[in-house]
Amino acid sequence: MHGAQRTIERARPIICIEASTTVAYEGALSFLSARSFLPLETHNFTPTHTFVPARGWSAVRIIRLLAAQSSRNYVYSAERLDQLMARMDRLQIRVTALEGQLKGVEPSGREI
Repeated sequence: MHGAQRTIERARPIICIEASTTVAYEGALSFLSARSFLPLETHNFTPTHTFVPARGWSAVRIIRLLAAQSSRNYVYSAERLDQLMARMDRLQIRVTALEGQLKGVEPSGREI
């Protein structure tokens, strides 16, 4: 964020920051609070924090942007859940095969 300091101060964008630790969040909060940004919400699997400028944006504009982001987050979360479930299924098949090998039986149930 420090590298974008002038852009942040000039453009006053809505900012989403992934910060999964208290230290990371407190650093972002300190940096953005000093520039008159307010924390608005936290979302996603890994904590993503949304900050909005305390001035310079209309409430309607902020609500529209957040509604669009919320929809994107929902779609992303559903897609990510599907990917993780498919990966879990593949891993379970591998575990079953390895367990069978350890017992001297193929996954199909035939002895080796």
